[in-house]
Amino acid sequence: MAQDASYDHLCSIVLQDFLPCMNFLGGQLPNPENNCCDNIKKLNRVAATFKFGSRRICQCIEDFTDVMKFQFIPSRIEALPGKCHQLHHSFPISIAMDCSKVN
Repeated sequence: MAQDASYDHLCSIVLQDFLPCMNFLGGQLPNPENNCCDNIKKLNRVAATFKFGSRRICQCIEDFTDVMKFQFIPSRIEALPGKCHQLHHSFPISIAMDCSKVN
């Protein structure tokens, strides 16, 4: 994805909001941090606001995890909605994301 100022700004928002979920998704914490679920709600609103918002959020997460060599644990990805009171996330989180297929 070509980088531009709006993409960089969006990614800074995504990174700030997604960070509280990373320790749970990576297996460092048994439960998501308190603000993880609230931040997923915020990111869902961001995804609905921006054109291709879900794809852009996906790409930001993928870019960040690639650079940091961060690995998600699949069972933690599956557990996140339940840990967040059945909160659905409108962007993919996976160990092998293909953000180009996200609308």
